[in-house]
Amino acid sequence: ATIAGYDVVYGTASDALTSTATFGDGTNGTVTGLTPSTTYYFAVRAFDSDTAAPSTSDEGNVLSVTTSP
Repeated sequence: ATIAGYDVVYGTASDALTSTATFGDGTNGTVTGLTPSTTYYFAVRAFDSDTAAPSTSDEGNVLSVTTSP
């Protein structure tokens, strides 16, 4: 199957990725509206046009980033 796009799921706890930013089939995107001086955790889900539910990266693939003040 061909990848149709990506969801970036994120949140302020690695076990609570409660927000989603959806991107097309490109490999670049920008997540906006983040709070300064806050640590966020991100994971990526790829989806294709044939699959109703995207696959989520497991917790070993969660990336943590702290925003600038």
